[in-house]
Amino acid sequence: MDEHLLALQDDLGISDDDLELIQKHHLGCKYVFDCCEAASTSAMEANKFKQAQLNGPASVSMETHLHVPIYPTPPAEILPDMKGAIRALRGRLMKGGGWTDTIGKMLHLIGAEDLFNEDKYKPKVRITTEAGKFFFSLKGIKHLQGHNIYLKVAGTTIWERKIFFGGAKFTLERHAETETEALEVFLKGVIKNKEVGVESDTHQLAFKNKPKATE
Repeated sequence: MDEHLLALQDDLGISDDDLELIQKHHLGCKYVFDCCEAASTSAMEANKFKQAQLNGPASVSMETHLHVPIYPTPPAEILPDMKGAIRALRGRLMKGGGWTDTIGKMLHLIGAEDLFNEDKYKPKVRITTEAGKFFFSLKGIKHLQGHNIYLKVAGTTIWERKIFFGGAKFTLERHAETETEALEVFLKGVIKNKEVGVESDTHQLAFKNKPKATE
């Protein structure tokens, strides 16, 4: 991001203050990561030395001098909360003129998860069962209000009343007179109380019911 911002300054209306802020965070981040790498290398060598001292083998030489980490020279100023600064900058840039998804990806300010297209959304759901229960599990749902479940007995044409749920996991209980059923189930995504996208794959399930409660 630091490499591309200057070239995009006029197109995106980036202020000199923002350029300076990101440059400081860039130098600070590089310094901290280089320090962590030096410390990690030293720690690995010390751990090897410790293991040799504790566990041998007896033939290993203990004349080794431990690796001393060499840290780089720190920049003039190291600022805290780099991620917070980048989130704030991203918000300002997206509201200004000239912003495109291509620019966002080039600056590593957006990823595939930010390019959600509700018209093409297809639920990817894992369904497992035990007697009388379905267990639904989904991923990648942060843009969704929830999902509708559609269920019918295989070989019939009538779908039962759809069932809505929010969140990534849901347990559905089913009670019927028939002990076992061959069922078909699919899901559709919901945003602002309207279905979006396309149906999930239809799951064919052999389901064992719990009997209906009797009075």
